[in-house]
Amino acid sequence: MCMESVIRDIDDLSAADRQAVEALVGHSVGRKGQVFLVLLDELTPEQRNRWDALMASVSPFHGHVAATGASQGVLEDEIDRTIAEVRSGQT
Repeated sequence: MCMESVIRDIDDLSAADRQAVEALVGHSVGRKGQVFLVLLDELTPEQRNRWDALMASVSPFHGHVAATGASQGVLEDEIDRTIAEVRSGQT
């Protein structure tokens, strides 16, 4: 199983990277936004179910970040914690 994540500010992306993001999401993106990418590779059905459950629990946090302007580091820490839980089976 492979899990990787990355968060980048859209404004810091090269033109080619920004075009790739826009191709993935199917529309243009604002310069002030961020892109959050998670690569999930070779998950078992059980691991996929745990990941889906954890993402559902993290979704309200994303809204909190957007509403309060919490730092990128806070979001990255939460994502890292979630990935570690999925890897270890602690759900």
